[in-house]
Amino acid sequence: MVGPLPPERSGIAEYSAGLVAMLRDLGLRVDTVTNADVERAGVKQVIDDLRKADAVVYQMGNHPIYHGWMLPLMARVPGIVHLHDLVLHHMVAGVLNEEQRLTGDEYASVLGKWHTVSEVKSAGLALRCGKPIWNTDDVVHFPLHQVATKFATEVVVHSQYSADRIIHEFPWLPVTVVPQLYPVVASHRVRERLSTIALMGGGQMNRRFDWIVQALVAIAGDLDHPLTLEIAGEVEPAVQRVLEGLAGIDNVTLVNHGHVGDDEFWNVFERADLMIALRQPTMGEASAVVSKAMQAGLPTIVSDQGWYAELPACVKKIVPTDDCPQVLATLLRQLSQDPAAFAHWAEACADEAGRPSLDPFAATERYAQLLRGHRVLADFRDHVADAVASLKVDIDSPLASELQRIDVRTSLRGDRWVNPALAALADQELDSHARIVGGTVGPYPYNGPLPDAGFLGQALVLEHDAGVVAPSSMISLRVELTNDSDCQWLSPLGHAIRPFGIYLGHFWSSADSTHPLAEQPRTWIEEAVDKSSSGIHVMKVRAPDVPGEYHLEIDLVQESVCWFKSRGFVPARLVVHVEAAQP
Repeated sequence: MVGPLPPERSGIAEYSAGLVAMLRDLGLRVDTVTNADVERAGVKQVIDDLRKADAVVYQMGNHPIYHGWMLPLMARVPGIVHLHDLVLHHMVAGVLNEEQRLTGDEYASVLGKWHTVSEVKSAGLALRCGKPIWNTDDVVHFPLHQVATKFATEVVVHSQYSADRIIHEFPWLPVTVVPQLYPVVASHRVRERLSTIALMGGGQMNRRFDWIVQALVAIAGDLDHPLTLEIAGEVEPAVQRVLEGLAGIDNVTLVNHGHVGDDEFWNVFERADLMIALRQPTMGEASAVVSKAMQAGLPTIVSDQGWYAELPACVKKIVPTDDCPQVLATLLRQLSQDPAAFAHWAEACADEAGRPSLDPFAATERYAQLLRGHRVLADFRDHVADAVASLKVDIDSPLASELQRIDVRTSLRGDRWVNPALAALADQELDSHARIVGGTVGPYPYNGPLPDAGFLGQALVLEHDAGVVAPSSMISLRVELTNDSDCQWLSPLGHAIRPFGIYLGHFWSSADSTHPLAEQPRTWIEEAVDKSSSGIHVMKVRAPDVPGEYHLEIDLVQESVCWFKSRGFVPARLVVHVEAAQP
C-alpha cells in the first residue's frame, strides 16, 4: 500500500491507515510504503520490493507533497491506482513548481497530452497573467487525473461519477467503485431538535461558506431559538472574511475552532445536530467527514453533484446553483421550526447508518476480493490483447498512442498480451511509433461546416433493454448510423470537443412537456462511417433523475454548426420509462 499514513495530516492518510488495519484483520499481509520509507531506503530498493508484491496499490490524491513523490514509482511499477480525487491538476502544478519547471515547456507538454492546442494556449495564458487554471472553477475541465491513471493497471474510486470519467478516457481499464468508509466513527445519539450546525474539515472557497452565511443571515430573524455554527479545521483568509458576515447577527453564534486535535474534532462531531458540506465546483472527491456523518447517523446537507449526488436518500441534496442560498435558507428554517420533522429525519439517518451499505468491513471485504483476484494480471492483459488483435490498430485509433507505452506494460511480464499486440503491429505494417510505414496521416478533415448534402442519413437503435430503467442509471445502446451523404463522418482524435468536429449526441425530454432538457455529453465516433455505408456504435447515456415517461432522441452534431436533424438527418427516438425501485 503506497501513500501517506499518519502522522501526516492528510485525509487520505487516515483512510489508508483504517483500510490497512481492516485488510490485515481479514488475513491479508499488507506492507506499507510512505515518502519517508523512500527517503530512508532509496528509490531502487523500494522499486525492487514493489516488484515482488502480488499487488501494488497507490493511494493517489491531489496534494503535491503527500502524493507527488508516488509518480516516479508508478512509472516504474504500474499497479492499482486508488484515485481519491478526480482532479489532480493542483498536484501536477505543485510538483512542477517544486522542481522549478512550471514556467517552462513542461506544463504545456503535460496539458498537451490530454487537451487541444487552444486549451493548452488558454491555460498557458492564464498562468502568465497570474490567474492559473488551478485557482479557478475551470480546473474541473483540466483534471489531469491521466498523469496517474495512465500508469494504472486497474483503478479504484469511491463514486460512479469518477468511474464514468475514467472509463471515458481509458475504456479498457477495469474500474471498481468501493465506498469510502471508516472503522472508527462518532457514536450515535438521539437528535430531536436543530441547535448546532457543524462545518468540518477546514474551509476553502469551493466549500461555499458564503452560501451558508447568506442562508443563516436570511433566517436569523425567523428563529425561535438560537443556532450555533461550529467550524472545525483551518479556513482560508478569504473564507474568514466571508464568516465576518455573521458578526452581530442575533440568534446565530459562530464558534470557529480552527485546527483541532482528534479529541476535540470528535467532540464537535458528537455535539452537532446537522452537518453541511457544500462543494462548487467539485473536484470529483469523496468527503471523509460526510462518510463519517452517514456512519454516525448525523443528518447532512450536501451539494447535488459528483460523489455527493450518489449518497443515500437520507442525505439531503441541494443543486449548487445561484439559488442554493435561498433553498438552503428555506430548508434550515423548516428544520428549526419543526422539531418533529427534524427528529423524523434524524431517525431515518440513524436507520441508514445501520445498513450493510455503510458497514466498513463489508466494503473492506470487497477490496480484499479485488486484491485476491488481482484482475490486473489477467483481465486487463487479456482485454487489451483482444482489443489490439481485433482492431488491427488503425493509425486513427486512440489506441495508437497507448501502444507507444508498450515498454511500460511489459514490466508486468505480460507476454500473453504483448505478443498479440506486436503481431497486430506487424499485420498493420506500423513502425515503432504506431505510424503507417510509407503512409501519411492528414489532419482532421473538417475546418468548416459540411455541405448541405453532408448531413443526410439516419440513426437507428438496435436491440436494447431501455424500456424501463432506474433513475440516474447508465443505459448502454447500440446505435446504427447510416451515411447517405458524400462525406465521411468521424470525430477528432484525442477525445476533445473541437469546432466542426462530428459527434453523437442525445436529448431527454419529458413526455408531458414540449421543452427539451439541456444537451447531454457527446459520444465520440471512434470508427469512421464512410459515405454510402453504415456502422454500429456503442453509446452510454444516463437516465433522468426524476421518475416519469421520457423521450430519448439520438442525433449527430457538427460542433459550432448544427444538429444533423436540422439538415435532413433522421434521428433515432425511444420512449423510456424511468421508474424508482419499489421498497
